[in-house]
Formats: sequence, C-alpha cells, structure tokens
Amino acid sequence: KINNAGLTLGDYTKNESTMSTDARPAVAGGKLPDALGTGDLVINGVPIRGATAADDKFTEASALLTTSNVSTGSGVALANAINASSAQTGVTATANPVVAQGTTTTVKAATPDGFKSLFVNGVDVRVDFKSTQTASERVLAVVNAVNPLTGPTGVTASANLQGGVTFSTLDGRNLSVWFDDTSVSAAEFGLALASGANAPGVTGKSTSPTLANASTLYGGVTFHSDKAFTIEPGGNGYGPTSKFTSLGLTEGTFGGVVDAATTKMTPPNTGRLSFHVGASANQTISIDYQILVMAAPSQARSQAMCCFGTRISGLTVLIPTQQQQRRLRNLIW
Repeated sequence: KINNAGLTLGDYTKNESTMSTDARPAVAGGKLPDALGTGDLVINGVPIRGATAADDKFTEASALLTTSNVSTGSGVALANAINASSAQTGVTATANPVVAQGTTTTVKAATPDGFKSLFVNGVDVRVDFKSTQTASERVLAVVNAVNPLTGPTGVTASANLQGGVTFSTLDGRNLSVWFDDTSVSAAEFGLALASGANAPGVTGKSTSPTLANASTLYGGVTFHSDKAFTIEPGGNGYGPTSKFTSLGLTEGTFGGVVDAATTKMTPPNTGRLSFHVGASANQTISIDYQILVMAAPSQARSQAMCCFGTRISGLTVLIPTQQQQRRLRNLIW
C-alpha cells in the first residue's frame, strides 16, 4: 500500500525539509521516457538544466538493449541534474529506488524441470525450476539466482509478505524484466499480481517479441534541504513541451517556515490546499485549513458554521469522535 500511495520508504528523523516526486508509470516497449529538459524546473528561483546520459553513471550497457530503457530519463539522471545547481539552490536530490513487485507465486507440475531465463536489465538470469518445489522454495530459487548478479543488473531480489518476489534497484537506476512467456508464466517467477497479470515492469514474449521490446520502470527523486525550498515549472510552464508533471514534480514550497507575507498561513491554520486553475504556473487558488478535535457540541456548532459558510480562507477540517459525529449531523442537517 505504501508504493500505491506514492510514499517513499526512508528515515525522516533528520531535521530537514524533504519532498518526494510522485511515482511514474512503466514505459511500454518501443516508447521513450520523459526526461528533464531545459526550461522544465526551477528550484528556489534557479533554473535547473536538462538531464543528460552522462548524469546516469550506474546503468550498464546491457540494460540499454531494451529501447524503452533510456539513462537520460532515469531518477539517477534527474537527481544529478538537480545536484549540479545545489550550490545555488541549497537543495540536493537523491534517486528513489525503483521497485517491481509480484504478489503471486505458482509452481506448475507441467513445466519441465531445468533452468529458465529471466532477463533482468538485459542480463540473462538463470532460475532453477523444479516441479517438486513449494511456492516459497520457488521464491527462494529466484532470489538466489538474481542476487549474485546485482553488480551488472543493479537489482536485488527479496521475498515479500504477499507471497511473491520484489525486485529493487537501490541506486535508483531503471528496471526492466523480460522473459519467454510461451513456456513459463510470470507467476512461476513470483512476478505476477493476484489477478494473474504480470507485475508492472515485467514483460513477456507474447506481447513483446524480443528483449528490445520490453517495458521499463523509472524512478523519481527525493529533495533535501535544511531550509524551506520552492519548486516550480521553468519557462516551459505546464505547456505541451513541459515534462514537469510527467516526471512527478509538484509545484509549491516545502518544509520549514514560510516567511513571505503573501504565502504565510495565518494562525491557527495548520495546512494549505492549493489548486492550479489556469495555463500559467502562477494561476492558483489556495485554501488554508486547521485540523482539530472537537471538545464539545457548542464548539462543533461554531466550527461547522465556519466550514459550511463563506469563510473559504479559514476552512476548518473537523476530526470528531463517533458521538460528536452524531451530534454534528443533528446540528447541521
């Protein structure tokens, strides 16, 4: 559920401002990914240059045999393009791990015993299939085949609690997996979903005839700063050439205390909702709100009037107990 929510695992105990980009969908075989271009991103008023292939020093040549696997579009390249201006912005970026996760593992008696090929970032990983294996033993066979080749692939494998296999590129490089599904299924590698479909980033021969046609997963980045920082589109705005949105970037000020009088929230407001309403990057509407727990029905009535009246700049979000919810319904309706 964490991955589905777009959250990134990590240690956030350090006193710093952070923001992670949204998850990016898999790029289908034969398609090219979006990559950061000049004019796409501005951080703390500083334009960020476009990403280049040289910004990704992790991706091996074998991975690039898949046409949808392009180093310029990787989270590694995005992070290094951002870090090229860290001295001016006060912001650094790290590439987020890329994850492909199966939730279902099956062992088919009809599949002949022997080594089956699973191409991970272009490297032929040979998995030992035995019809006598249990599902957990098959998962272990996949893990034991993948992990000795982490060097050339950048991928580590592990068993997950859902009963499948999780592949991760901890350094943030792209992830592409291909196999011949005319003889075996993704579930036999522990890389299928409960529906029976292949996990995202896992492609079979029936839909992609060769390794070159496989799909690829791309990662995002996490921004770090010891102060509040601002992210916004560059000169490309939100126009047709902009990659700001497709790269999972979000416009706004993150962390710290916002000092500008035009953007500071008026106490006791504790949060802000912002909506983009036009073609220009600056056309937004913001609604400040406060979150509180009601102490008494009388307070519920006054706050409810705030919520459902005309005081848009002071929207209040209520978190009542179940008893207070019943009272609140009686007061409002």
